[in-house]
Amino acid sequence: MSSKSGWFPVFALSLLLAMISHGQLPPPQFGPLPPDPAAAQMVADYLTLLAAGDYEKALTLNDVRGMRQYLLDRRLADLKTRNPELSSKDLADMSAQIQTHELAPARLKRILTDIMQEDNYEGMTWTVAGYALAPEPLTGHVVRVQIRSADGQEKPLLLGIKKLGERWMIAPDLVEAILARQAATQAGTRVTPPAPVVDLAGKFWTHWQEGTLDEAYKLFSPKFRSRISLLQFLQRSQDFLAQIGTVSSWQVGQGLANNAGLLWVAVYVQGEGDPRPVLMAFTLEGETWQLADIQMLAGPRPAAPNASAPPVEKPSLRPDLNPLFSPAPPPEAAAE
Repeated sequence: MSSKSGWFPVFALSLLLAMISHGQLPPPQFGPLPPDPAAAQMVADYLTLLAAGDYEKALTLNDVRGMRQYLLDRRLADLKTRNPELSSKDLADMSAQIQTHELAPARLKRILTDIMQEDNYEGMTWTVAGYALAPEPLTGHVVRVQIRSADGQEKPLLLGIKKLGERWMIAPDLVEAILARQAATQAGTRVTPPAPVVDLAGKFWTHWQEGTLDEAYKLFSPKFRSRISLLQFLQRSQDFLAQIGTVSSWQVGQGLANNAGLLWVAVYVQGEGDPRPVLMAFTLEGETWQLADIQMLAGPRPAAPNASAPPVEKPSLRPDLNPLFSPAPPPEAAAE
């Protein structure tokens, strides 16, 4: 899966939630004791806010800046790997553009809030099952939580936590980094998508080409449509179109079959610029393939570093750019 076009953070976040929901948790040894009482209190406060459906306040406990830095590093590493001719100045210019567009704080916060709303934590009950140190060289801790949704469904939830100064915060980048490592060795089996999957993908993108997104939505499985409304799908579709322009063509690439029964297929969608990689998930129900999920603003995980490429300094978050990239304020400050 290759493209000079950028991938978007919703891919990492959605893949993270998908892996957690299928129980693919990393191997740290969990124990009952938190790193300190303040960490346990912060986790309890965060889960309480999720259960109350107060997702905006729950967001203030997330280290959004750390997540943005992680995604920026991933994005720049991918660009350099796939375009070794890029200079440090090229990367610095691209970094500034990424920070003010793809990784704009308000956009990332909206996506994080949308994910919490879609996972529907409101009304849940929860039990903290244990704490563990993050595997080296990562820093921080992971928290294993068992939740029971309002409709009685039980599933595990994995949280990353970090201490920033004197304050503990939720660290979504930590869990994503752990699961990205696991995905590298447990991603699944590469397969060539069968003809019915290729045909279904073709029908889907034909509707995009014709501007009939409501018909494209109907191709999703009932389970997807019960989770994602037509309005939500249309909103995400418009975000995608705003980045790539009108869909002119597409090419179905390789697939990856995982242990959860999903066949993830890479589709390269051509708009007004370079092809944009998109991930589509399919499931086989009886003898019929169904479209189960999609990451419309997706992209590749970084390839192995090019050993022959000269080292290039990675630009960090730029405080001189607009908007400013300050950490989320404490809950009491945000409420004032």
